[in-house]
Amino acid sequence: MNRLLPLYLIFLLACGSEKGVELAKPSTFVRYYNGGYNDEAKLIKQTPDGGFIILSNGAKDGTGQFLNEFGAKVIKIDVYGNPIWQSVFFETGDEKTADVGKDLLILDNGYLLLGASNIVVMDLEGKTVAQNSLSVADAFPNIAFGGNTGKIDGTSITINNIAPKNYLITGIRASDNTMFLGEIDKNTFKWVWLNAQGKANGIVNKLFLDANNKVYWASPISVGTEKISLLQIPQRTTSTSAGSIGANGFNQTPSDLSRFGNGFVIAGTTNEKGGKDICYYFLNQSAALSGDSKVIAITLSDNKVKIEPIPSPGLIGQVVFQLSGDQEANSIYPTQDGGLIILGTGNASELPGYEKNGNGPEYMLFKVDGFGNMEPGWPKYYGSKSTDQGASVIQASDGSFMVLGTTDFGSTKTIFLMKTDRNGEIQ
Repeated sequence: MNRLLPLYLIFLLACGSEKGVELAKPSTFVRYYNGGYNDEAKLIKQTPDGGFIILSNGAKDGTGQFLNEFGAKVIKIDVYGNPIWQSVFFETGDEKTADVGKDLLILDNGYLLLGASNIVVMDLEGKTVAQNSLSVADAFPNIAFGGNTGKIDGTSITINNIAPKNYLITGIRASDNTMFLGEIDKNTFKWVWLNAQGKANGIVNKLFLDANNKVYWASPISVGTEKISLLQIPQRTTSTSAGSIGANGFNQTPSDLSRFGNGFVIAGTTNEKGGKDICYYFLNQSAALSGDSKVIAITLSDNKVKIEPIPSPGLIGQVVFQLSGDQEANSIYPTQDGGLIILGTGNASELPGYEKNGNGPEYMLFKVDGFGNMEPGWPKYYGSKSTDQGASVIQASDGSFMVLGTTDFGSTKTIFLMKTDRNGEIQ
């Protein structure tokens, strides 16, 4: 076969020189997007045309100062990562009044951007069609606020299943950590109803509905130590079903929530095994923990990654990835083969060749099957000699993985996007 390689190369060169013949498009790639300012990646979604839409926010530099005053940037790219357009929203020229992007919906004829204080509908070219404030003080002066009409920041948005299919929004009031769930009219953007839903230290930027139109989201709660909570809420009520997830005496912090089978998975970070480790939890359709508990210990042996699943007497349905140093979970997504892909950021010193990328935080990918077993050849890690911070991972329709993050080049934070094959490799 090796003897045929030179002839094969000559054939390719000849074909490539013919008029009208294009070079092959890359099946995997690494891209950076930056307009000269600090950008902090937020999330990525695939669009109906096979391309992708990226949300990022303006970020502070190492001194704590903004190098730009815009709040949110939306970038539309094609399937190969080439930018088609980008639009900037909430630009005020004053970092104190600039809003930030929290969530992004793909609509039939455009996109909807949820900010902490605003909502924007744009067309397929990224041009603003409608915009409105999310202020609630005038709409609900005395309802569900206990006399406190302090500012509520939006966190996540989805389309309601109930006609006329308005938008459901979660939000949190920073002054007292009260969470809210409400509905706004899809045409006027006026609040239809809004209810308080207990208190938490934040809300994960994901919102889901089930067949019975109950609403689900995840949040960190403090019960002596910080724990994870999955909230299950009937619409238009303050009746909240929520339980804390986590081992007593330790901190568990949620970072992402995703559908999985008939239930959910929550990715987070725990310190119960020493240091900070990436973990996730299986929950059934009743939002109860389900499945085996295990620790996946990852160490080096003869410069090869050694994976050792350890049965754990810990929480039902909890899987912990244990490495040396500190790691944190960023994103979790169901895969086409019935498993999960988890994006994390952290110390990859237990993986071969780590020293070639310096000793800064790296992007890390874990792929497991539906029972929480590590797939052969995983985990993977990627990164630069600079600081890397994961944001979002999805599996594209062609089976590839899209990894979004932020890489710090000197004093400038830059959006990082990587497309791997289904094995996590860059070809």
